[in-house]
Amino acid sequence: MKTGKLLEELIEIAQSPKTDFAISMNMTPSGLSKILKGRRLPFLPKFCMAQAVI
Repeated sequence: MKTGKLLEELIEIAQSPKTDFAISMNMTPSGLSKILKGRRLPFLPKFCMAQAVI
């Protein structure tokens, strides 16, 4: 499963607005949108650490 699709499913399960999720991850909503659409990959070490906290 691709990162964007997996992340979108997790956001849906959490019932969190994408904008709120982006802010909680210290990223812009447009940055999150690019990840979800597969046009950008997250910086994995920082992204994984932030996910572990949430």
